[in-house]
Amino acid sequence: MLLLSRRFSIILCLSALLLSACSVRPPKGVLSQSKMEDVLYDYHLAQSLAQQTSTDSLAHYTLRYRQAVYEKYGIDEATFQRSMEWYARHTDKLSKIYDRLAERYGEQQAGGPRVNAVGNKFGASADTANLWQGPQFVLLSSQASNRYTFTLPADTALHEGDLLQWRFFAEWFYHEGSRDAQAVLVVRYANDSVGVASQKLYGSGQQTVSLTVGRRQVVSIEGMLYQATEWTARPRMLVMALPQLLRMHRKSLSETPSPAETATPAVAPEATSDTLRRLHLTPQQRIRDSLLREDARNRRPRH
Repeated sequence: MLLLSRRFSIILCLSALLLSACSVRPPKGVLSQSKMEDVLYDYHLAQSLAQQTSTDSLAHYTLRYRQAVYEKYGIDEATFQRSMEWYARHTDKLSKIYDRLAERYGEQQAGGPRVNAVGNKFGASADTANLWQGPQFVLLSSQASNRYTFTLPADTALHEGDLLQWRFFAEWFYHEGSRDAQAVLVVRYANDSVGVASQKLYGSGQQTVSLTVGRRQVVSIEGMLYQATEWTARPRMLVMALPQLLRMHRKSLSETPSPAETATPAVAPEATSDTLRRLHLTPQQRIRDSLLREDARNRRPRH
């Protein structure tokens, strides 16, 4: 009887330990899971919107849009970085956040026109299509899964000379140590030959891997993103955000639209809610315009 009582006590202690481990909550000064999800939702969108600007102003708008997100949620850079460091040590919670972000972006895209990460609209033209079928976010870690792969069956619309472009945004969430990753795009043909294109990733921002389709029948399109950083006690996180796999036919490659054709109409700060409804703005456009208005307010001289 005494032995059974001891075993029961041990089981209770182990259960209590497991429950306490599962209920770990962010400490003071670290954003809650729900708020962290909202911040990251706008953070990644702001980073992609900044890429729409010219190269000479890219760094400025990247910082301004990022700061606008912090101001929107009443936090600062230090709070965001501290929160990311905590969630990086609790990868199960961070993975759940990115799973929910993928669902939110998926629902957003399903509810409106297909808009790519840099603002150009596809789908209106049969010459360009987005073949991507994978998740909207992929989280890689030096301590856990450090690679992501995908395989797509051949697109019957692929022709010799067509251009395939794998586009995505890379975001590194650590400051110490090297940043080293590689993206590889492969086209596999019927005679077992392959076409390969690869690109090294050392920094954050938009990444593009391009490959021209050969003359043989395409069997599959494959890709891999591999984080090559060494294992460390503190996880090194790499996020692939808002990926696309664009197929562009040959004739469309020589018909590059003008900036006026691809630009999304801006909304003046004084626009009313009725005006917004008439313009049928997408969530990306609404957030972009709010960030632009915030930027304009911050530029005004104080009296």
